[in-house]
Amino acid sequence: MKHLLYISGSVGLGHVVRDAAIAGRLRLVRPGVRISWLAGSPAREYLVEGGETLLPEASGCADSSRAAEQVAEKGAMNLFHYILHARPGWRRNVEVFRRVMETYRFDLVISDEAYEIDAAVSGEPDLLRGVPCVMIHDFIGLEPVSANPLEWIGVGIVNRNWIRTYGTLKDNMRLIFAGEPEDVPAGRFGFGLPRRREFAENRYDFTGYVLPFDPERIIQDAGIRTRLGYGEYPLIVCSFGGTSIGWSLVKLCIDAFSSVRAEMPLCRMVVVLGPRMDSHRFTAPGGVLIKGFVPRLYKHFAAADLCICQAGGTTTLECTALQVPFIYFPLKRHSEQMNHVRSRLKRHRAGVEMDIEKTGPPELAEKILRLLGKDVVYEKIRSGGAERAAGIMHEML
Repeated sequence: MKHLLYISGSVGLGHVVRDAAIAGRLRLVRPGVRISWLAGSPAREYLVEGGETLLPEASGCADSSRAAEQVAEKGAMNLFHYILHARPGWRRNVEVFRRVMETYRFDLVISDEAYEIDAAVSGEPDLLRGVPCVMIHDFIGLEPVSANPLEWIGVGIVNRNWIRTYGTLKDNMRLIFAGEPEDVPAGRFGFGLPRRREFAENRYDFTGYVLPFDPERIIQDAGIRTRLGYGEYPLIVCSFGGTSIGWSLVKLCIDAFSSVRAEMPLCRMVVVLGPRMDSHRFTAPGGVLIKGFVPRLYKHFAAADLCICQAGGTTTLECTALQVPFIYFPLKRHSEQMNHVRSRLKRHRAGVEMDIEKTGPPELAEKILRLLGKDVVYEKIRSGGAERAAGIMHEML
């Protein structure tokens, strides 16, 4: 029996959803494989709910979502500031990883955007004790999102570290990009630095997008709405990710709904707060149902006539794959959502972007009424990434 260590890093729930999908495919191509996990909250709780096995050491992993929440402002989060704030927790994670590698024997280590682990392994390859390693990303490098010269200098340092960490990996290491080459900007990491897409194409295996479901099967499932308990009324599903950063958007959606209901009395709204928001903070007005954590949220997206969300990479990808009308609000000063996710959505002609700083309840209500139940045809995405990623891991074993 092969034993794998799977480290699900980054913020919120988007990455752990794809990690669980990859793990499921890997068990199909490699029956009997044993997977042990390291993850912080809320990914840790998601894995437990899904029946996965966490190592006891996972309780010592830093809460990266909390670090993101602490630097976030209303509808905004600067990714560079988050990196600075998260560094003490990342050092702790490296020590947890070191103890785990000393305690257990693994046949493969998988790291999904656990950048601190990647950097430690790059600088100290003996940490792996000869075990092969797969590293997963869905964006490459940062862009400055303000005119602050200190941020430009800091982003340059981050990108140079990226080149150093992933530029010269050992033979027993593989890089996976969960997406397409077009998702990587063609320009340079910075002045005098390599071109990002060329750098990626020379080092990464591009798997296409990782989804926890078959889009065609879900789209053709005529009974999904009834099984979820929804009636034949116009349905809006609002999702705010795995952190508490989206409170201002929650309030905006609820305030806008009263105007929507005045025009469309039968309409209903489901507000999915996620695991890190207090569902008692708002009193639900008529026609609004407030939920906490919802497993397999994509089924509710598929049942909806319209979705509203932040510009999270996973949520917007799922809505695109399901051909559901959706409105998305990129976090201001968040280089991944403002650049990478926005670019991907424009390329697939998917979703309608709005700016939370320029949108009040009347503007959102007007947009909802225009889009609710509208037929959409997005560019089809290349899914099957879980199968391709699992195939690479099978090869490494």
